[in-house]
Amino acid sequence: MKSDKRLALDAEQRARAGCIILRRARSTRTIVGLYKSREADMDDDEGELPYTTFCEEHNTLVSHATRKIAEGHLSHPEQWCEDCQEKESS
Repeated sequence: MKSDKRLALDAEQRARAGCIILRRARSTRTIVGLYKSREADMDDDEGELPYTTFCEEHNTLVSHATRKIAEGHLSHPEQWCEDCQEKESS
């Protein structure tokens, strides 16, 4: 049975346009998401990178060429979110 926190994250995921995954990163305890860039209106300048990882707490995003690469970034937002990096080092 899913916890109340997980059920709340699942509900938030369904409510967000283009959101594929929404989870709490173990390394930083922040909420991060994986989005289809175009559906979430998070296109890169050229619209060539179809997936985006997004730190929900710090509004930081990184676009990726493949879903596999994007999913790999979800576990460690401190590698791509400057605010998570600062939080980690303090």
